[in-house]
Amino acid sequence: MPAREGGVMPKRIQMSRQRPWRAENPDAVIVARPSKWGNPLRVVRTECSLGGLCWAVALGQMVVQQHLDSDQRARELAVSFFRSWMDEDDHHDLPDPSELRGRDLACWCPPAHPCHADVLLELANGPDDEGVLPRNHPTPHPNYTNVVSAHQEGAQQ
Repeated sequence: MPAREGGVMPKRIQMSRQRPWRAENPDAVIVARPSKWGNPLRVVRTECSLGGLCWAVALGQMVVQQHLDSDQRARELAVSFFRSWMDEDDHHDLPDPSELRGRDLACWCPPAHPCHADVLLELANGPDDEGVLPRNHPTPHPNYTNVVSAHQEGAQQ
């Protein structure tokens, strides 16, 4: 069972230089870049091919998706792409999320925004081999299901 002592389920913690987050969460695993758990997809503000500035999702120096109208939409898309990447079977070099089972995860993303740590929490603490979810299973960011559904519908068209 992935719940920690006392039955508390793992959660996402926001790292901060302003408050002692590490002192309050000494066992949290840092999943921000450049850790092995970091999302390689970044949200950036860039020059759009249509002129002006827009939000985009980038992988290294390559812009994967641009012309996004908001930081929020870019974050949602980056998390959706991260989930797709983690779900692919042919990536033998990906870290095994089961290593994170039962652990709090720390990233820089604000709690009100989608974050790849939500995906890692879900994958690490998801159903066991019998398909049973742990009691108090954490749910991803409230917008996550809608983002993935919209992304999948758009891909099918």
